[in-house]
Amino acid sequence: MPSSEKKFESELFELLEELRPFALAYYHPLVSGETDSPEKVEQWFRRFFIRDFGVGVARAYVKCPHLEPRRFLAENLFEEEGRGNANETHPALSLRLARHFGASEEEIQRTHDKWMKSPAIAQYLELAASYDWLEDFAGFGLGQEFFAPPLFELIVERLRAEFDLDDETLKFFLVHMYEDVDHSVRTMKMVTRYADTDESQQKVCSAIRTTVMGLAGRSGGRPASELPAPIVETLRKRARVAGQVIAPT
Repeated sequence: MPSSEKKFESELFELLEELRPFALAYYHPLVSGETDSPEKVEQWFRRFFIRDFGVGVARAYVKCPHLEPRRFLAENLFEEEGRGNANETHPALSLRLARHFGASEEEIQRTHDKWMKSPAIAQYLELAASYDWLEDFAGFGLGQEFFAPPLFELIVERLRAEFDLDDETLKFFLVHMYEDVDHSVRTMKMVTRYADTDESQQKVCSAIRTTVMGLAGRSGGRPASELPAPIVETLRKRARVAGQVIAPT
């Protein structure tokens, strides 16, 4: 028998908090101490390019048979694509940082392509391509967007303090600090409403876990990237301040 909407929501929040140390592992070096000098931060951003998030949103949109989530997915994709402004697409916003730190277009594309072909990412993308709309929706809305606001806030604070970057350069992070709070809240409501069978609830949980752990690099027995406990606790506290509901502690 499937969980009620309220109970399933509680179960999902518990799962998300379990996964928080591994979430959005691509960004971990910026807050974990791995990039412990300005030179290392510059080197990290010279390969920064977030290109394909909109593909997952579009994939869920075309598969989704329900009006309300379709409208929300369309809104999400409209935001991702800069609301019609090519200079404000989220891939373009990510490139502002890479260019600020001196990366060429060729360098950005080369390093991005190499990352996309890594075994862990290739394995995750192959599996994600087979998802139904609800799995896709939960995977990016809860497996990624849910975790972004507090993590990106820490990154912005560091970049402002060490590099005195202005808001236009930091806009990729600033946009997600606010938009993704709304996105994750709305995604949670829709996922718990439409995942109304045992099978669909199990598939949602599996998709969230696979998204987080796949992007964390756990493939073929390799350990996943994991943030230190003090940083995870800071992220949890900031998630509360941002208005995100999290599992009781």
